[in-house]
Amino acid sequence: MATKSPDWEFDKFDDGSLKIVGELQLKKYGSFLEDYASQLKDIEDALDDSIGDSWDMTLDPIALQLLPYEQTNLLKLIKTDNKILNKIITVLAALCCELQTLKYEAENKFYNALLFYGEGELEQGLEDGDAQVQMGRMIPLFQELSCFVSRSYDVIRNVCQQLSSLHNAYRNGPKLIDVTDVHFTPVYSHIADLLGVLITLDNIISSQSFLRDHWMLYKRMVKSVRHDPGKFSVAEEKLRPFEKLLMSLEGKLLDGMIYQNCVEQQFDNNNVNCTKNPLLAEEFAVNIRDILIELEGRIGE
Repeated sequence: MATKSPDWEFDKFDDGSLKIVGELQLKKYGSFLEDYASQLKDIEDALDDSIGDSWDMTLDPIALQLLPYEQTNLLKLIKTDNKILNKIITVLAALCCELQTLKYEAENKFYNALLFYGEGELEQGLEDGDAQVQMGRMIPLFQELSCFVSRSYDVIRNVCQQLSSLHNAYRNGPKLIDVTDVHFTPVYSHIADLLGVLITLDNIISSQSFLRDHWMLYKRMVKSVRHDPGKFSVAEEKLRPFEKLLMSLEGKLLDGMIYQNCVEQQFDNNNVNCTKNPLLAEEFAVNIRDILIELEGRIGE
């Protein structure tokens, strides 16, 4: 007696639901592949190196920190039988670390962002309004640079005051320790490095004609908005502080006065006199000569 196959029984009662279910699963799988490909593309874009962009930890998920890290602190490293000497060395060492940190920040955060401003896009040409948009994106960086410059001024002034206190030319004044024939060359070398950073920032900004031109366009745009704030849905009381901020940034960063404002700042206070200290001036001259001799030796090699 012939028997019916299981497949025949299965096909007999199939109402097409299996095909619908299969198509639905296939559609879900296709959607999954599209989302996965989109995620891979986003990761690829995030990891892509762009010569004109500064590193941003919120966009780049991976970075290598190559700086050596000292696991002990200065207080543990500096131990002598002279408590005053311990304090002096600790203060100068901490200031040297601060000077070195500022130099590293400038080299890795500000140099490239300013040097490669608008790189690539400017070669292709900009449409109306693009220059203002690009400059608007640079305002936060300028604010950070302004804070960096102010911090550099404070640290350099503090170092000079500390050195002036050590090389006290007044007999009646307080004398912490006898530093005759002690030149503190590493401290002056770190001062020179940070002053070189300020000079470099001046040179970078002055050589960036696109940046200065876009700054002027941006200021004109803000001025136009101030004349008719209602047209742009901007509160007039918010524009005045912003204009003051732009003027402050321009005078501090874009006029080529970063280095000059540093060396012409007020170094004297009620307790320390730097500008009229002949011993400090002599120490600066000695260390400048030593640094120049060292540079000439390196060039000769």
